[in-house]
Amino acid sequence: MDNPGDVDFPQTFLDDLGEVFTGLKLFRLLRNIITSDEVYGSAIKIVQAQQNTLESLELCNGHFLEALCGMEKLRLKWLSCFIDFKSDQHWDIFCRKQQQLEKLLIMAKDYSTICDVAQKLPNLKKLPLDIFSGSITKADFLNEMPNLEKIDINGHLNGLDFRSAASPKLTLFHMVNATAKKLVQYLQKSPNLSVLNIHECVLIGDSEHPARFQNLKELVLSKCKLPPNVLMALCCQNPQLEQLQLRFLSTLTDEMFLKICKEQPRLRFLALVSCALLTDAVGGYINKHCGSLEKLKISGFTLSEETHAELRERHVRMKRWFWPYPFDPVGGFAAR
Repeated sequence: MDNPGDVDFPQTFLDDLGEVFTGLKLFRLLRNIITSDEVYGSAIKIVQAQQNTLESLELCNGHFLEALCGMEKLRLKWLSCFIDFKSDQHWDIFCRKQQQLEKLLIMAKDYSTICDVAQKLPNLKKLPLDIFSGSITKADFLNEMPNLEKIDINGHLNGLDFRSAASPKLTLFHMVNATAKKLVQYLQKSPNLSVLNIHECVLIGDSEHPARFQNLKELVLSKCKLPPNVLMALCCQNPQLEQLQLRFLSTLTDEMFLKICKEQPRLRFLALVSCALLTDAVGGYINKHCGSLEKLKISGFTLSEETHAELRERHVRMKRWFWPYPFDPVGGFAAR
């Protein structure tokens, strides 16, 4: 082009990328990269050229299904892209060709969309699910995906009912911003559950359930509202628990926390953040009862000099959170 200002940098970069790299397994385009038909064409060329090896594909905008359906050698394990499930005529074709798909990011506005995905892709193992409608009230669609191992639900849900759902192979469950009915009852049908992360959720209808998980190793409860007996059951009745994060829990008291420390001698990582009713006494509980502790993160109370010195002598790594909204990824202690 005569005018350098006319150069489409995303297109130029993608064209160069397609010539330099071979054997790609993961190709990810962030938002607002697909700014023109030319850029779209360059992205498609890369996927076309790498279809023999490509396993993971993230395309945040652009309608790619038609092009993907035409790639006979493409066998994806993970896909994230915009899909209009109801009106895109290529969705059925894509599902038939990509039955090996293990992870699909779904942005859903109605229950039928999720059910359609579940029925057409029964081999899914990982389900990151963004829900944009309070009209989705039942989690029964999970029964159509018996191979699910990891679930990440993010949505504005007025009351998602889990009582009739089951995920027998589930190992990780993460939920943000929802009111959940009978969630503990559902999770108890997953004997291999090892990571549970619940943030800004309200749990109802689980008071009568013991909340015992034999293989749970990581538990994160942040800004949650749940009955005290359920909170204590989750924190105390899981014999393999090694990592515990309690954040912004308005009902957690010193007495409750002392019981948690006594019941969980295996804890290696503990985070306590802005639990309003906790006092400086908790430092002594940690030092006395958490003999296996390796890492401690705190905010909202102060360790005494004696406790601080004793923990340092035990080589416990300590960090104080000063920023207002700390958030570690799931399994913040053990890298995945």
